[in-house]
Amino acid sequence: PVARLYLEVYPNGSASGQMVWAMGTSNVTTNWQITPTGMLSLVGQMMTGWQVAPFILNVSFNQVTPAFLTGICVDGTPLTWYRLG
Repeated sequence: PVARLYLEVYPNGSASGQMVWAMGTSNVTTNWQITPTGMLSLVGQMMTGWQVAPFILNVSFNQVTPAFLTGICVDGTPLTWYRLG
């Protein structure tokens, strides 16, 4: 599903935030790493109400600037990240 994800990414390899999608708002806690092939991999969990589900996002980047990142998910979904603050 299409979603908007707000993450705070920390240098220690963790990240947390919220995902807004058709099912509502989910809290996301995850760990991140850059794979040897240059792919960003986020693996953790999301919680919607009382339901906890796995959260997995793998992104290959196409364009990187100081203000935004564009890329594509493993399933072919295009992705754009904007820097806030």
